[in-house]
Amino acid sequence: MTFEIIKVEGYSGYRPDERPMSFIYNGRQHEVRDILERWYESSRRAGNPIYAFFKVITEDGDLFLLRYNSRFRTWAILTD
Repeated sequence: MTFEIIKVEGYSGYRPDERPMSFIYNGRQHEVRDILERWYESSRRAGNPIYAFFKVITEDGDLFLLRYNSRFRTWAILTD
């Protein structure tokens, strides 16, 4: 899987970047209509990031997989 770093506007509730609300990809703003799935992955090795994955559908009906890296506070999108 190949991920590309992107700019995401996220909702921050009881933790920062709790969920994506909109993002810019390929020079275009995409508004998230709904989060279809959400899951977390981490490593047992200390110091490795914990990832939050979001399968989203946009207002245009497009599906995307977004990943949040909690260690570096960066968002990325699956490009493959």
